[in-house]
Amino acid sequence: MTDSEVAIVGEGQHPLTANAMVARVRLIQQVMGAVMKDGTHYGTIPGCPKPSLWKPGAEQLLVAFKIAPDEPKVEDLSTDDSIRYRVTRVGKANNGTVLVAAGVGECSSSEEKYMWRRPVSEAEYDATPEDRRRLKYRREGTDKQVRTNPADVANTILKMADKRAFVAMALLATAASDCFSQDLEDLPAEIVESIEGQQAPAKPKAEPPKPKAAAQSKDIQVKKVTVSKVTTRTVKGRDGDSTVWDIVASDGQKYGTFVERFANVAVDVEGTSTEVEIGFTTKEWSPGKFNHTVQAIRAMPQAAEA
Repeated sequence: MTDSEVAIVGEGQHPLTANAMVARVRLIQQVMGAVMKDGTHYGTIPGCPKPSLWKPGAEQLLVAFKIAPDEPKVEDLSTDDSIRYRVTRVGKANNGTVLVAAGVGECSSSEEKYMWRRPVSEAEYDATPEDRRRLKYRREGTDKQVRTNPADVANTILKMADKRAFVAMALLATAASDCFSQDLEDLPAEIVESIEGQQAPAKPKAEPPKPKAAAQSKDIQVKKVTVSKVTTRTVKGRDGDSTVWDIVASDGQKYGTFVERFANVAVDVEGTSTEVEIGFTTKEWSPGKFNHTVQAIRAMPQAAEA
């Protein structure tokens, strides 16, 4: 078997040879290096030893191994007060004749990020029953929140359950778990923070302090990009938890913001060809590693069609 001949799991009755297994791993590494982009096909959570595989990356792996995803099997586990779906995804090879792997994913409107939203006005908050509203403590103060109507997020819940099942199936079908982890940005913030704390990298050796100008640029830089993905995470501070929106852009950079209205601009054009103009500052938080913080953002007007 040559390096370009990679056997599919389940093909034939004989176990894979060591050379075939090495070829599989090499193919994953080649796809990751030549096709995949950090921030588009996978992402990295600080403290985690492996990158997190995203759905676009899972699709690329399945194409490389010639594995076709079957139609999703959806189980509706909803109740009167929540929307919940369990989705099973099956991958097949040899023109759909050989079952390679199956993955299961669930999502519920009872998850923190889907359960609560900001009220559209003070009147809505005041009119909401006390057991369906709350104060959310953040670094900069508190936010008033009300319960989301589960029906409003039903389609999002279904898509998220399907995505989780799809990624799980791709990892099993391609044996890529040694290169990637499951989509960790979908985990609750408390679990992610626990992972970060347990696997925090060793502190670098003390270095002479750098001039402030080298650590942070006060000048606002401006770029025009398209938005590939917008994710949220929760960070802890002395004054409580805060939500951070990470805007993954077409230039491969990740731009963070605590300002929801900035994030909403990015969400509105997420995955489209509409460009946004981002004004941001850059801060070096570790040698050679930088945070890009959004200071302003606006969607660029689209040219009128002839």
